[in-house]
Amino acid sequence: MTRKAFTLVELLAANVLAALLIVAILTIIGALGRDRRAHAALDHDRTTQTTNDNLRRLIQWDFSNATRWRLVDGAYFFQSHGSLDPQTLVPTTLPVTVRYELNESAGKRWLTRSQTPRDKTADGAWSAPLCADVADLALASADNGLAPPQSVWQNLPSQVRLTLTWTDPKRPVLNETLTH
Repeated sequence: MTRKAFTLVELLAANVLAALLIVAILTIIGALGRDRRAHAALDHDRTTQTTNDNLRRLIQWDFSNATRWRLVDGAYFFQSHGSLDPQTLVPTTLPVTVRYELNESAGKRWLTRSQTPRDKTADGAWSAPLCADVADLALASADNGLAPPQSVWQNLPSQVRLTLTWTDPKRPVLNETLTH
């Protein structure tokens, strides 16, 4: 006896196997998508942490090399002997005035760092944006919580509290104590 068609049981078995195969493939594709999102979030967290670490190190460098500070119109100034070469960012010992302030550019608030030589014969004034989406920058004495005096140079306290708030509410506030 020769058969020219599949039986109903064979067709049902093939459909069940095909459905199981589709479920397995969709499960794998879903897992890959979740992994990709998880890795993207992890990469974003690492980038944010690296940016925060680099920013903290730079402000710590300027603070630890400074002798005096002041606050003028929301900008923090440090008189320092620890300048940075604008081309290579290698530390030098030239006396400079360093300025940290928030500026608006391209629809974002940027934290910028400027340095101006105190020796008028030396060249080397420059400014660079450090990071975008900064809502607020605050530097205050860790001892008494006071900000530097307005427009008057004063000696630095031994410790300063750095608080950096971002425009993205999901990004954690950078809150560090810097030591002189």
